[in-house]
Amino acid sequence: MDEKTLVLENIHLKKRGKPVLEKVNMELKRGEIGGLIGPNGAGKTTLLKVIMNLLTPDKGRINILGKEMGEMTPRDWKKVSFASEEINYYPQMTVEGILEFNGRLFGNWDREKAQKMLKELELPRKIKMRELSRGMKSKLDFIVALAGGGDLLILDEPLSGLDYNYRLQVVRKLVGELVSREGRTVLFSSHFLGEVDRIAERVFFMDRGKLQEFGRGGKIIRVVFQEKPPAKFFALEEIEEIKEQGELGYLLSVQEENVSRVWEECGKYPHYVLEIYYRGIEDLFKVNTREDKND
Repeated sequence: MDEKTLVLENIHLKKRGKPVLEKVNMELKRGEIGGLIGPNGAGKTTLLKVIMNLLTPDKGRINILGKEMGEMTPRDWKKVSFASEEINYYPQMTVEGILEFNGRLFGNWDREKAQKMLKELELPRKIKMRELSRGMKSKLDFIVALAGGGDLLILDEPLSGLDYNYRLQVVRKLVGELVSREGRTVLFSSHFLGEVDRIAERVFFMDRGKLQEFGRGGKIIRVVFQEKPPAKFFALEEIEEIKEQGELGYLLSVQEENVSRVWEECGKYPHYVLEIYYRGIEDLFKVNTREDKND
C-alpha cells in the first residue's frame, strides 16, 4: 500500500472576504516530487503557508505524514523542512552561523551534507546575511531545507535567483539524492517550467486560488531561434504540429517518446529560448496571445 505523505482535502481560505484558495485537493505519496506552477498572485505561496500551518484555512482537511494537522507535535514538525524567499535571518549573522543555528533546531540535521553543499554551491561561509544576493539567499535556503533531514520538503521558489548551472545542480540534488536514494517527498513551486518538467512527477497548476493537476501526455517545446533553421528541421516527422510565435519563435507539439530527439535537433541551431511546456500550459499562461500575429 502506497504511503501518503501529504493529503489536502477541500481547502478553502478567504482574505478580507475574498477567496484566495477554493476547493483545493492534493495528494503526494512517499518519494513523489510535486511541482506547483501558476501566474503570480495565483495562490501558490499561500497554499504552501497553509501546509506549513503558517496560515489557517477556513475549511478543509490537511494530513501530513499520517497525522492530521491539529495533531502535529513539535517533534512531528521536525520531519518537515521548509524553504521560502520570505524567511528572514538576522542580518549580522554569517552563513556558517545560520547553519549552526539550524543544526541545533533540527533533530535530524545532517552537518556533513550541509558542509558538502556549501562547497558545491560555492557559498562563502563567513559572508553575512545582509551581504547576500538573492541567488545566494536561495542557495542558503535550499541547503537548510535539504540538510534538515525532513521526510517532507516544502520549497517555495527554490530555483529563484539562481543561474542556469546552479539550477541544474538543484535539480540533480532533488531527483538524485532526496527521492531516488532517500525516498523523501518534495512539493515545490516554480516559474521555471523547463525545470519543473525535468523534476516533477506530478504537476499542479494554480490559478485564482483553484488547483488542477496536469497529465503526463505529449509535450510542447517552445524555441526561439536566433535565425531561421533550414527546411529539413520543420520536416522532422517527430514534430506533430508547428505553431509560429512571432518571427523566429515556435511551439512544437511532440509525443513524450520523441521529446529528446526534437530537443537535440533544436539545440543544433543558435537559439535564445529552448524550454518544455506541458500540453495546454501555453494556453493557461496565454504565452502566444501577443506574440502570434499571424492567426
